[in-house]
Amino acid sequence: MTNFKDDPYNKIWFPTYRKTRKIKDIIENNKSTIIFPDLEKKFYYEIEGEATFEDPEIVKAKWRWWYLYWHPEIADKFIFSNNTPHPERMIINIKPINAKTLSEDEVGHISQGYKTIIPY
Repeated sequence: MTNFKDDPYNKIWFPTYRKTRKIKDIIENNKSTIIFPDLEKKFYYEIEGEATFEDPEIVKAKWRWWYLYWHPEIADKFIFSNNTPHPERMIINIKPINAKTLSEDEVGHISQGYKTIIPY
């Protein structure tokens, strides 16, 4: 998932879709841990927090497709409108409670595809 963090000292948010496993996991247990590498990939950040879902009107205003965030040069090849209803779109908010850095060895258990949001 792509983190569209507007304020690193407040909530962290991720666009997603309603029918994903992470949505089901958060409904069952909103305590979450996210792990992601620093920009130089020398260490990882681990953030524990509480996950919530954004209100539909905020989703409509803020939702962006992650792929175009990473590949803005092809944005003109896609048409996405926030003016029409998209009930399948959601935003996951993570309110940080605790944060720490981890070495690559400490995240060695993440050697294959992993859940970005893992209930703890």
